[in-house]
Amino acid sequence: MRRSEPGNSDSLQIRPATPEDLADVQTCARDAYAMYVERMGREPAPMIADFALQIAQGKVMIAHCDAAFAGYVVFYREGDHLHLENIAVSPTQAGKGI
Repeated sequence: MRRSEPGNSDSLQIRPATPEDLADVQTCARDAYAMYVERMGREPAPMIADFALQIAQGKVMIAHCDAAFAGYVVFYREGDHLHLENIAVSPTQAGKGI
């Protein structure tokens, strides 16, 4: 999927994550959720998730904006529901409407 806003040179591309995306997803999760560690007294679940397994299971989609990693979403079907487990935008891409 590719989306481009009128009058805006930024383009958003969304695609299934591959094993090559693992490091970007892990870094994004750590950076996006780091602010909660002190409040919670531990790392939130997205910081310790098994993203390699979730990517292999086809549960992770990633977004790129102008060729830069922008974020990810983890979701999957569970019965007749869609389970949204985790979503994060890279702090370097925050505030861009992603």
